[in-house]
Amino acid sequence: MKEYNNKRIESAYGILLILRRACLLMAALFSALLLFQLYMEGHFRIYDHTLRFHVRAASDRKDDQELKLMVRDQQLELIHAKVLEDKNREMVGSAGGMEALLAGSLDGLSRQADQYMKKLGYDIGVNVYLTRERFPVRRYGSVIFPAGTYHALRIDLGQAKGHNWWCALYPELCYNNEEYILTKEGEEQMRQSMSDFERKILSGSFFRWITGRRLSESSGS
Repeated sequence: MKEYNNKRIESAYGILLILRRACLLMAALFSALLLFQLYMEGHFRIYDHTLRFHVRAASDRKDDQELKLMVRDQQLELIHAKVLEDKNREMVGSAGGMEALLAGSLDGLSRQADQYMKKLGYDIGVNVYLTRERFPVRRYGSVIFPAGTYHALRIDLGQAKGHNWWCALYPELCYNNEEYILTKEGEEQMRQSMSDFERKILSGSFFRWITGRRLSESSGS
């Protein structure tokens, strides 16, 4: 009986050792990923060479979520028209230039969004503004944006308590809003403004190498 109990104790001790090593390995991996995240945010150009697009619905009611997508489409059409104007082509060749163009268009975009919603029977107010805000890691089709603080064009509908819709205006990604495919212009923008390593991060190849799996695709939270 004593020998049997000793074997049980040894077995339990062995399991505890395995669990301890697993916990230490997980802690080390978590620490490494945290340090890499801090390094990215401190050194990578992704955050200053990207302009995100963020639309927040008034609520999670079905009609408010549908309105969010309709306003999204209307605003993207207006923004894309500005991007395609010959006089703006040089300006929109960088994220900063794109942001500057939109900075002079905020009142017009807000007014047109408000008029559009009122035509649809919604008098809830809208706020269109430029900001810097933190985004979680997100995959859009073949493109991954790491977590961090980005420049963003944000549109708040009503009390803005509903789910988000996220994308990127620079590099060009939003204009295929259901497919999340970089345009040829967007691919060129990535090539010009980001290092090879950063492009690997955005393409997802680095994260797949680290985790061995694909990140889930999402455009909201």
